[in-house]
Amino acid sequence: MKMNIDIQEEDKMASKEQMINWAKAQVNKWIDVDGAYGAQCVDLAMKYCQVFGGMIPHGNAIDYLSNAIPSNWKHYSSGEIQPGDLAIWKWGSWDIYGHIGIVIEVNGRYVTSVEQNVDGAPVGVGGYARIRTRDDSCLVGFIRPAYEPNGWIKNDVGWWYDLGNGDYYKDCWKLINSSWFKFNSSGYILENQWYHDEEKKITGTG
Repeated sequence: MKMNIDIQEEDKMASKEQMINWAKAQVNKWIDVDGAYGAQCVDLAMKYCQVFGGMIPHGNAIDYLSNAIPSNWKHYSSGEIQPGDLAIWKWGSWDIYGHIGIVIEVNGRYVTSVEQNVDGAPVGVGGYARIRTRDDSCLVGFIRPAYEPNGWIKNDVGWWYDLGNGDYYKDCWKLINSSWFKFNSSGYILENQWYHDEEKKITGTG
């Protein structure tokens, strides 16, 4: 069981690579954010959210399926898990606490993550951060952080905007660096053409 605490730190937007490298750097460290029950799995997740999201979530690992998380981070109950995500596990119907770790690699159904309290220590003692690889049979959800955008990317089709978290702008207008851009349903900007918006206004792009 973990204590509820509320500590604020300055939000530090980072790239996915920086966040994965931070997770790897925690291996063999003892992280006890709330001072309760030693280095539990959630302490590492709490520190991850504190460093890169500016807040510390509450609860046990299983509570991360729906609890408050940093601004613009997202909960997923299904979908394709990626490095940088917080993986949430439940070992069976008897498991009321769950388990959580920071994903650093995904290979098919196998997820490799940095996790605490995996050395078989007595209940309430905790354990150092380790790297573990598991299949996804007990994966019940994950959290995707908000990364620093990678920015503009150009390919053979055109320009698109990489948000850095596997997503991109599509089917919308966006103000970027004081300029408006219209993105089509595939995520590419409309260049050198006129566009009729929903209010029947005619707008030039490109």
